[in-house]
Amino acid sequence: MEPDTAVPHLNSEVCLRLLHEALEAMAQGPDPKAMAEMAVHMLAGRLGYPIAAVVVRDPPSLRYALQALHPRALLAWTFPPEAQAALHNLEEGIYPEARPGHQALLRGEPWVTDSLADLVPEALAEAWEQAAREVLGREGRYVALPVGVGDEVLAIAVVGVPRREVPPEEVDLLRVLCCPLAMGLERLRLSHRVEVLQRTFTAISRRLDLQELLEVAVRQAAEVLHAPAASLTLWDQETDTLRIAASHGLSEDYVRRQVIPGEEARRAAEAAGWQPFVVPDRAWAGWGGEDLAAREGLRTVLVVPLQVGEERPGSLNIYSREVRTFAQEEVALATALGEQVALALHNARLYERARRRLEEMTALRDLAVQMAEPQPLETLLQRIVEEAARLMDMDAGSLYLLEEETGALVLAAAHNVRTYGPRSRPMVVGEGLCGRVVATGEPLAVADYAVWPGRAPQWADEGVRADMAVPLKWGGRILGVLDVFSHEHARTFSKSEIRLLELFAQQAAVAVENARLREEAERRLAEMTALRDLAVRLSEPQPLDDLLQRIVEEAIRLAEVDAGGLYILREGTQTLELVAAHNLRKHRLGTRMQVGEGICGRVVATGEPLVVADYATWSGRSPQWADEGIRANAAVPLKWGGRILGVLGVFSHERARTFSKSEIRLLELFAQQAAVAVENARLREEAER
Repeated sequence: MEPDTAVPHLNSEVCLRLLHEALEAMAQGPDPKAMAEMAVHMLAGRLGYPIAAVVVRDPPSLRYALQALHPRALLAWTFPPEAQAALHNLEEGIYPEARPGHQALLRGEPWVTDSLADLVPEALAEAWEQAAREVLGREGRYVALPVGVGDEVLAIAVVGVPRREVPPEEVDLLRVLCCPLAMGLERLRLSHRVEVLQRTFTAISRRLDLQELLEVAVRQAAEVLHAPAASLTLWDQETDTLRIAASHGLSEDYVRRQVIPGEEARRAAEAAGWQPFVVPDRAWAGWGGEDLAAREGLRTVLVVPLQVGEERPGSLNIYSREVRTFAQEEVALATALGEQVALALHNARLYERARRRLEEMTALRDLAVQMAEPQPLETLLQRIVEEAARLMDMDAGSLYLLEEETGALVLAAAHNVRTYGPRSRPMVVGEGLCGRVVATGEPLAVADYAVWPGRAPQWADEGVRADMAVPLKWGGRILGVLDVFSHEHARTFSKSEIRLLELFAQQAAVAVENARLREEAERRLAEMTALRDLAVRLSEPQPLDDLLQRIVEEAIRLAEVDAGGLYILREGTQTLELVAAHNLRKHRLGTRMQVGEGICGRVVATGEPLVVADYATWSGRSPQWADEGIRANAAVPLKWGGRILGVLGVFSHERARTFSKSEIRLLELFAQQAAVAVENARLREEAER
């Protein structure tokens, strides 16, 4: 039986009525399949086309799926195995290889053809055409119509007619009748986009943990874009590279090794105006490397730069294992996702900074409370080093104090230092990391101290790697340096880490100065108490010789040395006589020296105290004391009524050292009391005579 060859009735009245019905129907269509079935019913059932089919693109990909076909019997007919596979692929959404008809349709142009091979794989076209002969007769003709909005093709409608001419007017009317389907699919597409974005926003907006947010965002991106893999890359400011911070569908090896040079990434993004761009197959040299991508099976990537205001934290990357382009809908959806991710990332980072700042301030407050507790200075210094190392997650640290009198840096405390002895040698300002910090007054961080050319010799064999030091400042003065370091690994320190250690060092400096003042006050009190007690003992009636000997012994105990002596200036002469001594190696009482000779003679000549760190090497030493073995030596004048009565000298046989200003001041105060006691004893003896 020959099929009906009548031309469908397509006058304007019929078209308007069908258009109205289609618009109402498509407005209610719940999904693309239902809309495709409505369109096929209109084309076949209402207009009488013997064959009608609609394939709809599966948003947001470029793949098409057969959603409706008339007559359905075409699918039940026997197809060869390769045709069945082709049909299965088409229904599953596998995008067929590019064919002339497809190329025209994707350009928005209708396609009239005698062979379905222009539209579908050859095996399927041959099977379909064989089956279609039962409907269309021995030869048929097919009209394929792009269905979409603007330049975006959302579906393809196909009608089959017996072999005849298809006038342009008929094609135009068919395109008009397909407009409701396009509008319905666009409505669903926009609804789908809103739903996807809302779902993504809900999923990521609930996360404030940065890593969790990134992982959820990349999973959502891969899911909604039907991508086999996706990643989020973030800028590493220190190395100027893009590194994967979260991924889905990528191997650990790829994630670890894929590092994009900052210059390459910026060049590509700037060329695209910081808009989404595609890195095609064989063009990965600057985007992670072709070999790395090939091993991962990646062929194409859609890169969506992330941006919030002037901040550009990284990119959202959508991967394909095929060579392909990305449709406008895909790019638009990826862009919208990228905007949400960028905003969520910005908020998460703000939250992370605020949380970290709160933790830092809480830790600093707790440390300030601990350091404010009354404790010995030595204990406090050790505590500062240990807490600084813990705060900065370092395994070791040290603290140097700057001696005002000598300008040397003295190691006052250390934590987990492997070889403490060699490190204890004082350093000069400008030497090593700590010396440079004192010289500049600014923090200094070294990624790897082991290869840093400025390292100090006494720290060369400690095994220091990552190292950071900050100054201890108080009242505009530098008190010392706080240093934390790692024995295990080299790394750079961030600005926030340096700032945190600086804040801690500020509190530590206050605590150190308070402890110093507290110890100074306690020492002053102890000194005043000792001087008061000495004044009481010295004022007791006693022979002058006994008093002089007592003065020497008490001065030795007060200065914490092992020997000493007292010279009296004989009136009317320039001669000093040794009248009392303690712990001398040779008997020297009664020996005399001239004013200006030795340390005691110079004190009388100048009327000022004099300190010699090592008398054995001092060029002004007196020959008569050369064999005494004197090392550290200090002498102060005994003054009364504007006159110099004599000199009180104390010294050590054991070691050379300097006397601090506070030690000399204390010895001067004692000498004042001793001078009063000596003069009173003299007057008393004269009165008794």
